[in-house]
Amino acid sequence: MRVRARPAPCALRSAPDCQLALALAVQKQANHENVVRLLGTTTVETNESKHPALVMELMQGGSLHDFLHCRTALSPPLTPQAQHRIALDVALGLQYLHSLGWMHRDVRQPVANSEPSHSLASC
Repeated sequence: MRVRARPAPCALRSAPDCQLALALAVQKQANHENVVRLLGTTTVETNESKHPALVMELMQGGSLHDFLHCRTALSPPLTPQAQHRIALDVALGLQYLHSLGWMHRDVRQPVANSEPSHSLASC
């Protein structure tokens, strides 16, 4: 029989712990093609301390920032249609989160990820 430990109420934990607990709750329930899936959690140990970390779905295309800003001379420029598709993917992911009553406060290129087909998932 498995017993799950219940997290302490936020009033009893530090602000970063509460933010992590909220991120876990949101990500565990999210199921949308434009929202990166949570696979699990782990602890990252350094010499000084341990830090909780989220294990997220790997997006083969890397970050949106790299996709937009690290293009080489051989990379074709993004067409207006591709630009619109990226904007629509971000909007659809945010619309889904908003429909669940959640608000993403950190929408920017480094936290958005892309697949090779130019579809986008927002963390």
